[in-house]
Amino acid sequence: MLKHLQKFFNPAQAETEEVENMTTEKDQAALVTDNTTAELTTQLSNVTESLTTLQAQFAELTTNYEAATAALAQSAEAQATLVANAKAAVMATRKASLSAIMGDVKGPQMAASLESLDDATFATVLSGYAASFEAEENSEMFSEVGVAAEATPVVEVDTVTQLAASIAAKFQPK
Repeated sequence: MLKHLQKFFNPAQAETEEVENMTTEKDQAALVTDNTTAELTTQLSNVTESLTTLQAQFAELTTNYEAATAALAQSAEAQATLVANAKAAVMATRKASLSAIMGDVKGPQMAASLESLDDATFATVLSGYAASFEAEENSEMFSEVGVAAEATPVVEVDTVTQLAASIAAKFQPK
């Protein structure tokens, strides 16, 4: 009974005395099991603390990932807008270049058909069209041939006066 009271009021001292009093293998095995249980409990609490820390870090990383994903989506939208604006500016420039060479009707039509070409190829096609239109403009087919289109002044003659003069000249003595 005394042992039980000592255990109850001072468990640390009672445990030390119990360890000293244990002599059998069965008691030693129980002591080892108790120590192993205590070690495992300590390890479990350490692992639980580590798990809690890792879960907090994971939550923070998840938040950062979601923020980065949203920023990437915004960046992709902005890039798409910039690409569309750049493409529209290039098309406007191409339409103006072709309209200067081919005219206001045929230029935009040709620009639409040449939309898929890269800049170097478009420049080559544009210079080819410019040379072709210049050669066509300077060819003999489009130069004036024949009489000048200037009108000669018309002199109005009074027919009655002219007829009277010719009759008088006929009947005049020689």
